[in-house]
Amino acid sequence: MTRLAATLVLSALFVPVGEGIRPATEYSAGRRLRIESSLELEMETTVFEISRNGEPLRGPDEFGPGGSVEERKAVVVDEVLESRDGAPAKLRRDFVTVEGSRSSERGGEREFECPLDGVTLELAVDEAGDVEVEVVEGAVPGDEEVLEGHLLRLAADALLPDREVEVGDSWELGDEAVRRLLGLDVDRALYRRPERPEGRFGRGGGDGRRGPGRGGLLEILRDAEWNATAELADDAEDRDGEPCARIEFVLTAEGELPEPELRVGGRRMPAAAPSEPLESGYSVELQGTMLFSMAERHPISLEVEGDVSTRRHVSHESDHGTFEMRREEAGTLVLSVEVSLAEDD
Repeated sequence: MTRLAATLVLSALFVPVGEGIRPATEYSAGRRLRIESSLELEMETTVFEISRNGEPLRGPDEFGPGGSVEERKAVVVDEVLESRDGAPAKLRRDFVTVEGSRSSERGGEREFECPLDGVTLELAVDEAGDVEVEVVEGAVPGDEEVLEGHLLRLAADALLPDREVEVGDSWELGDEAVRRLLGLDVDRALYRRPERPEGRFGRGGGDGRRGPGRGGLLEILRDAEWNATAELADDAEDRDGEPCARIEFVLTAEGELPEPELRVGGRRMPAAAPSEPLESGYSVELQGTMLFSMAERHPISLEVEGDVSTRRHVSHESDHGTFEMRREEAGTLVLSVEVSLAEDD
């Protein structure tokens, strides 16, 4: 399709009245799509206080955490092997690169375990509609979690409308769609956070929290209840001479944080009945844009960015007294995805 022809097609699609459009990714047999994604979660501790029997403990800077950055990157190539009614029925997914890390001012940098790095899977939809996953190249750990959560369609497809829409039309996204869009549905399979080193307040670092090898705020957001809306924008964007539909969306969520386990001197502090209400929660406000190529018939870019904050106030008792911890964090989450037609090997 020439640029002029593509422009004329786009103009016809984006008239104020008349027929709408329904962007849908093409999954013809033999089609290969390359997906490059990166996610960065940067947090800064704005408040950190620990007290015993109402008195501040000495030297909070010794164990109080500062800023942290969590990064995830992946390059994946999907090859459609079989298509059924316009949907992929069988495909080969090559995890070219999967890597992640977490760095902090006090804990240094630690690499994630990425069990699917360099692994190739074959995904197929059975008669019941379930996804069967088989490892065809490489080796993975024996636990089944590595092979859970995988779907055949692109994650960005979760943003597309299930009906024809016109300029200015909006539609809601369910929790499952948001998890898929942000990559949280397969986060456990792709990335495993390393155990935190022992700190003054026990495993979990100096903030008095004991966390599993995987976890953190992204794990919490996996189970969040989202308020999410998408809209077909009132204009179109052009990339590399090809027409694109532009979809804008807003994702917000808030909820409670799980209560951490506080350890002092290696001993677990049992929770006490607080004399005042405890505060614990998170808030996320994200905005994003997706460009969908009308000529190539697939999403070509997805950009998400926004603010994240957490607050936590907990109280624990021990033979040494009543310990209280108050911590607040604020930061940003940035997700970038690029999709292109993969070149033949």
